[in-house]
Amino acid sequence: MEEYIVRSAPEKGNFLEELFDEFSVNQEVESICQNCSNKISKSESYFDDDELMERLHHFIGEQLTSKIEGCQFCSQPSEIFTSMRHGGFFDEEDDVEGMIDDLDTSIEVGQFIYDQFDLDSIDEIVKSMYCPVCGFGSGPNYDEKIDYGFFDEFSEIYTKESLDEFDERFYGEIEEIEKEVSLLANELTMEELVDLKDEYIQNKLYVSQNKAFLRLEEVIKSLYEKGGYYPLASGRTIFRTRTMALGYQISELPSDDNLWEPPYGVSGHGRYNDIGVSVLYCANNLDVLQEEVPLDQGKEYVYAKFILSKTLKMFPINFVFKRGKDKQSDFDGLISQPSKSDSKSFRIEYIMSNIVAAICSEIGYNGIAYKSTKCPESINYAFLRFEKKIELTMVEVFK
Repeated sequence: MEEYIVRSAPEKGNFLEELFDEFSVNQEVESICQNCSNKISKSESYFDDDELMERLHHFIGEQLTSKIEGCQFCSQPSEIFTSMRHGGFFDEEDDVEGMIDDLDTSIEVGQFIYDQFDLDSIDEIVKSMYCPVCGFGSGPNYDEKIDYGFFDEFSEIYTKESLDEFDERFYGEIEEIEKEVSLLANELTMEELVDLKDEYIQNKLYVSQNKAFLRLEEVIKSLYEKGGYYPLASGRTIFRTRTMALGYQISELPSDDNLWEPPYGVSGHGRYNDIGVSVLYCANNLDVLQEEVPLDQGKEYVYAKFILSKTLKMFPINFVFKRGKDKQSDFDGLISQPSKSDSKSFRIEYIMSNIVAAICSEIGYNGIAYKSTKCPESINYAFLRFEKKIELTMVEVFK
């Protein structure tokens, strides 16, 4: 859910925040979660209400419905396929069904749910979806005395992207087909951003005078002023890990200075911090941490659990750095490249994300929310500006 919102609809972060406020319960004593068997710390929030899942399923259905632009009963491809089958355009020996299979870009509802939310088909979600064009899937309409029925996981739908792909297959290559365009695509070209990256390497001190830097700064500033941030809600639980020498002694206190961000001047080059700059990296789940942090021989993982005491404004970088106007404009690649070096020294893959982090910190964002490059369904956080133990509190250290 969170990965979808950060990637595609950060403005819907308010929905999660409101849902959290309405249904979360503050734990008074340490206990065990009945769903996943993980420990719930004292003062940590948890959920104990079936209505929460109903609301989440309905929300997912609404989000998916908003992306549907046709179905198997009303779309242009469906009309074309019907004509191909029954219009008398082909000889008996022609493999019409094979032609249709090659042209068809429809998506089954179950696959659509999985692609967007990484969830297997859930009946409550399927029943919350319908085709906005013809109404199929919306159930009985008693005013019109029509029953539009319901989707099942094998119902076929079309999105803008799949209709565009059909046009390319059926009509041939169409240069002017609209694609999902990054917020940056109308302001900056890939060439300008690559030049900015090169100038950073050559002369970091003067990069802020670069015209592309100034336009990038203006895009991010404008987004911030319009409320374009992902609200990481007060009460949320997040996690962090560090590797320590085997046998590391865990303090009986709920906090450990070694699990906070490294002091200024100590850190290596990170995705959102320059060498020596202090940034706190966390994740929305425990499982991704071992993927993100390699374990050297003679070391062990030590984890920290944090709780937010205030909603923080996070820059949704994957929402901004998306596909450009053409297939060559891979804005996402500029900020999501895996590092090719294990060294803590300078890493060229982190330059653009370092530039973005510096701008975000100056403008007022508390941090950056971004998809993990190791585990794409997980969300990581780089906290740039926050008050330790006031806005973000460490509540438990464990192995």
